Amino acid sequence: YVMQCAVCHGDFGEGAGRWPTLSGGYATLDTHDPVKTVGSYWPYASTLIDYIYRAMPYGNAQSLSPDELYAVSAYVLWLNDVILDEDFELSHENYADIKLENETNFFPDDREVAEKHFWREACMTNCAEGQAEILMRARALDVTPEPGQGPTVD
Repeated sequence: YVMQCAVCHGDFGEGAGRWPTLSGGYATLDTHDPVKTVGSYWPYASTLIDYIYRAMPYGNAQSLSPDELYAVSAYVLWLNDVILDEDFELSHENYADIKLENETNFFPDDREVAEKHFWREACMTNCAEGQAEILMRARALDVTPEPGQGPTVD
């Protein structure tokens, strides 16, 4: 952690400069200025591990070995008092047993069932003949390109 993360996130997850804080923030989620950290906001240890694996360290993503990945993740969880045993060894076999404080406030995405009645198949019959043409322009943003000046699609 010190070699790969502390320059941005501080030695104890307090954040350095404008880089995100990783620890603390308890009892702030219902305030005007919530501090969303791994301990106060994140729902699952697997989310932390996956994020570190895919995106960290900044500028050198996916460079951590599996041992480094689990060690850094365990340290961040320890900073947030999720892991209390300093000798705990995080691995692919035990990460699912770790429970974060805010897990119960996240809900599965059930839109495929709950909102299915809003969906419909695209109509591909009785289509208008000819090529599509621009009938109006976005005046406020001036984002509609003039004919022949927009990007080409191959």
